[in-house]
Parts: sequence; C-alpha cells; structure tokens
Amino acid sequence: MIEMRLDGKEAVERGLEKAVSRAEQALRKQLEEAANDLADLARAQILTQRQAGRVTPSVLAESLSVAPLETGFSVQASAPHAVFVELGTARMAAEPFLQPAFDEVVTGLRTALSKGDTA
Repeated sequence: MIEMRLDGKEAVERGLEKAVSRAEQALRKQLEEAANDLADLARAQILTQRQAGRVTPSVLAESLSVAPLETGFSVQASAPHAVFVELGTARMAAEPFLQPAFDEVVTGLRTALSKGDTA
C-alpha cells in the first residue's frame, strides 16, 4: 500500500513560503529599478549643475554605478571629487547630486509600496 498525505498545515506553510518568495522577488526588482532611477537622476543633476560651456562627458556623472547588495542595491560615485561636490568644502559650496535624487526616488518608492504596487 502506498499512502500520501498532505497535511493542511504543510500546504499552508508551502503556500506562504511561495507567497513570501514572490513578494521578495518583486521587492528586489522594484529596489533595483529605484537604484537605477536614482543613478539616472543623479547623472542628470550633475549635468544640470555644470558650468555653461563645459564639454561632456562628465567624469563625475560617468563614475556613478549601481551595485547589488545582499539586502538591496547601492548607488556609488567613484570619482575622487564626488564627496567634495556632494558635501562641499571650506572653499566651495556643496552642489548635491545624490541626496536630491535619493529624496525623489524614495518618495516615489514609498508611494508605490504604500499602494501595494509591486510591478
């Protein structure tokens, strides 16, 4: 005799595991899109702030990259002068490019998540 039983608790647990997995995948995709949007907005901000007549490309704009992390994504500016542009110095006022982009993206992400958007 062969008997296979499926306990209700096991079925519910498997269903919950699948639902959690799908939600995690959707959230990760949304975070990746947000990180790419952040990098794009920061690039645009850098180019907008440039002095008139400066030729492109911009070393700073081109140094922006998105890197995956275990729990999300990181947007990085690897140009040596990035921190000075973002935060300023004793001789130069700050011209933030990452923080304004971050604020805009986080606002949109919060709105999407509060509405349950996972697409």
